[in-house]
Amino acid sequence: MTRFNRVRAKARSRSDSRSPGNSRPRGKPQEEPEQKPRQNQKYAERARLRAIRKAEENAKRMPEINLQMVAQDAMEKYGFEHKLSLVVNAKANAHDGFTIKKVGATLPDLRHLLWSSIDSYYSHDLDQIEYCERGQRREILVKVAIADVDAFAPKGSILDGHAQANATSVYPGKESYPMLPEQLSGDLSAFPMDCDRLAIVVEFAVLPRGNVRFGKIYRAYVRNKSELSSGDVAAWLEGADAEAMQETLEELPELAEQIKLQEEASLRLSNFRAEAAEAPVMVDKTLGLCVTEKDKAKLIVENFMVCANKGMLALLETARFSPIRRVVAMPKDWYGIVEAANELGVTLPSDPDGHALAEFLSREKKESPEAFSELSAKISKLLGPGEYALFDRREPVEYFCIADEDYLVGTAPNQRYMDLVFQRLVKAAAAHTPVPYSKAELVELAAWCTERENAAKKVERTVKFAGTHEMP
Repeated sequence: MTRFNRVRAKARSRSDSRSPGNSRPRGKPQEEPEQKPRQNQKYAERARLRAIRKAEENAKRMPEINLQMVAQDAMEKYGFEHKLSLVVNAKANAHDGFTIKKVGATLPDLRHLLWSSIDSYYSHDLDQIEYCERGQRREILVKVAIADVDAFAPKGSILDGHAQANATSVYPGKESYPMLPEQLSGDLSAFPMDCDRLAIVVEFAVLPRGNVRFGKIYRAYVRNKSELSSGDVAAWLEGADAEAMQETLEELPELAEQIKLQEEASLRLSNFRAEAAEAPVMVDKTLGLCVTEKDKAKLIVENFMVCANKGMLALLETARFSPIRRVVAMPKDWYGIVEAANELGVTLPSDPDGHALAEFLSREKKESPEAFSELSAKISKLLGPGEYALFDRREPVEYFCIADEDYLVGTAPNQRYMDLVFQRLVKAAAAHTPVPYSKAELVELAAWCTERENAAKKVERTVKFAGTHEMP
């Protein structure tokens, strides 16, 4: 073997000994160096920011969702008409201010009173305006004017048929679909500011203790002197923003005293509703829930609507008319109600029991009056919104309890068809004319309006989920 071959063989054997399979540690094995802890938070934050940037880039690439198209598709899916026919539009345009003046000349003229409305800043279909004045023996006399929609869409007319088809206004988002054409619900049959309008006036007196004495109900000629935003009124009443109504009060200085008087009447009514714990446990299946608004402005409207509804129901009962009311046939979530009672140390039956629930609520009202409003709101939600039903004392219907939203019936005829039907009953009772509907018609309309209002909520949910990129 030459010297070159010996060197080559030696190098080859050396490389073989260094291969992974033949490697052997020489001397004392070395300890592996300790690894420095990774900065997990730093890397996680970087990953989070990358994910956000990627999501933003993907969102830019995605086509923008047309919520108006989504709303119209949902309206069609659930059986609503979102377009006005030529005939309906022509009938709505046929009404003008001359119609109002002609009818208003035959009615009591209350346009000189300081009427005002409290509603959302964006609301146009104003159904109610209010006015208060002081009476004898510290009473506060209240007048609630409800828009006379029946004067423009009488029973059997083309406009009435259009309103009945949808049976409710739908508010799926920024776009709204009124039950009646905008020419009526947003103008002639509503209460825009400084415009003469037709109304149904409900009178009642709020006594010092907060109990109510009902007065007359009649048609009248009125004018809304001020459209007030509920947010501005609440901020002004609570002292959170003294300038919220500065411009309005500069134009109408006497409006400040009027709003304060309305708040005083509302406070009396709220206290009476909250302290009425000595009443029977369950009268006419009314649970005695006391769900009150914390917003002072909205509370004024709520309390006045409760009294107006009760006054109209009293008139229908006197005239022996069968009214439509909102009832809960069966609780939406009785198990949830049982759980709510268990949290307060009370055991309710496993099956729905109205009397047991009423006794529980009556006890809680006496023992924890401050927390009763919150409990009432929780129970009301678990009971559900209820459904419309005809109240015929000769043929009573079976139901669990009166719905908490029952007081709304009859107060928004521009927005709900059942309120328009209710208004026709009230007008007939006040004028001592025959009832305009048969019982069979009222039963059919109650079922139809319940179904339509439930469908409207589905439309609103569909658009809401589409707007937030969520699935229903």
